[in-house]
Amino acid sequence: MCIRDRVLTVQQARTARERDRANLAAADAAREARNAQASIDFLADVFRGRNPNQGPNDTVTALELVEWAMERVPTELADQPEVRAELLLVLGSAYDNLGYGERAREAMAASLELREELHGATSEEAAEALGYLTQSFRRGREFGAALETQRAAVERLRSLYPGGDPRLARSLMVLGTIFRDVGALDSAGVYVGEAVAILAPRAEEDPGSYTDALLALAYIRRGAGALAEAETLYREGIPRLRALRGAEDPELPVHLNNLAYLLRVKGDFTGAEPLYREALAAVTEAFGRGHPSTSVVSGNLVSVLQAQGRGAEADSLKSADVEAVRAHWGGDHWRVGQALTGLGRLRLTLGRVDEAAAPLEEAAAVHHRVLGPEHEWTLLAEADVGAQRILAGREAEGRPALDRALAMVEG
Repeated sequence: MCIRDRVLTVQQARTARERDRANLAAADAAREARNAQASIDFLADVFRGRNPNQGPNDTVTALELVEWAMERVPTELADQPEVRAELLLVLGSAYDNLGYGERAREAMAASLELREELHGATSEEAAEALGYLTQSFRRGREFGAALETQRAAVERLRSLYPGGDPRLARSLMVLGTIFRDVGALDSAGVYVGEAVAILAPRAEEDPGSYTDALLALAYIRRGAGALAEAETLYREGIPRLRALRGAEDPELPVHLNNLAYLLRVKGDFTGAEPLYREALAAVTEAFGRGHPSTSVVSGNLVSVLQAQGRGAEADSLKSADVEAVRAHWGGDHWRVGQALTGLGRLRLTLGRVDEAAAPLEEAAAVHHRVLGPEHEWTLLAEADVGAQRILAGREAEGRPALDRALAMVEG
């Protein structure tokens, strides 16, 4: 065969392979579209009902709706196993959202069994069903079971993608975060670190997954005390997150706060301050000034201002926190008492002993009314009042209150 003929043969074979791949992709897309439409039609029929006796009415509960759909799936979709498997995951998630974890996992396990029969035990479809089971177990705080199912999902995806793939990386991320949830930070770092390594060469094509992995690993490394490594990861991940999803992304202030805390631990209060301020502005915009998340970030900023010797600014910010919490929750709420306690204690540490009296006494009164005289927070608030009076030179008045509160707490 001459060179020209050989070239033509190779080109024809290549064209045939590309055509076959395109045909397979088109067939897969068509099948997925048909399955999606079948799922939509089935769910629409569930919501609509075929007649007043067969379907839900105006008083049907969400649970009744899901139960009715579950009854219909095996019979009406008996000849459509892929659609059946998909809907079992959907209905399992619905059960989970309604708080019926056991029923959720029964539906998801049935979907897993179907998908293993249809696609094989090591298929991506089976791994996806395992992922649903993992999330259900996590929601129910059954972390041992969640680790087991997610390990299985990872191993199936690892066998499918031995060279690494974003799907494997995302599954590794989930496994790592479960280990993080149970405090096994070394294992968490191994799995999330592997996810970062897989995603790094694909950072431009899948920037969201890579950014999420960087920040997840930063949090784990910070918790493990590897502050330098965590800071490097945050310094790369936070700008990526801001560029990718904008300043309004709800995760941004969380990571800003975490990096600021890391710097605070290192004693870099100047570096921590602008990060806390940016985080505070973001959570204030999202939730309002008196929201608990806002109060936490504001309290962190107060501590940084105090550490820099800027007591007047710290006091002003803490006073604003108290009024914001009071406006948000009303006067008689334990959160108001806690905010007043924070202000009073700050003033004590700043040496403003006389000015600490009013917030501490009000905090004790709020806790007494809202929580009762024997609640631990009430006793601690009364101990603070006693300590303030002793520091103000009124030991005869303050010592009995302090001793009584401490005795009850210790007893």
